[in-house]
Amino acid sequence: MLLFLFVGLLVFMGLVYPHTSHAMEGVRLPEDVKTLDQFKQAMPAPKAVYYNEYSADTFVVVGAMKGSTNPSGPPAYVFDGRGTLRYWSADTGDDPDNPATRAYHRGGGRLILLDEAIRMGRNGAVQR
Repeated sequence: MLLFLFVGLLVFMGLVYPHTSHAMEGVRLPEDVKTLDQFKQAMPAPKAVYYNEYSADTFVVVGAMKGSTNPSGPPAYVFDGRGTLRYWSADTGDDPDNPATRAYHRGGGRLILLDEAIRMGRNGAVQR
């Protein structure tokens, strides 16, 4: 009986773990991505991009990726007003202390296109 349970657990992990690992690879940010331009080239199209102003800083938050299957929470990528990456979190459901998670859950902001965010950063339109 114990052997049957052990084999069942191994089969379950073999089916679930690769799926979870693959999903995380779809949201993991490559180390060389430092700007919105680079993000656009390296990552799948985002589900949403928000322009948020709060505290003394301005951020563009890029929300969940299309097709990602992260059951705990979507990924969030936070860029400053010049389009430079500041923070990111692969899982906003399991990373409560990450500034990207807090920015994502704070919500609000104006929904914009990724190209608009890139243009705003290049033109300095978002800078204070």
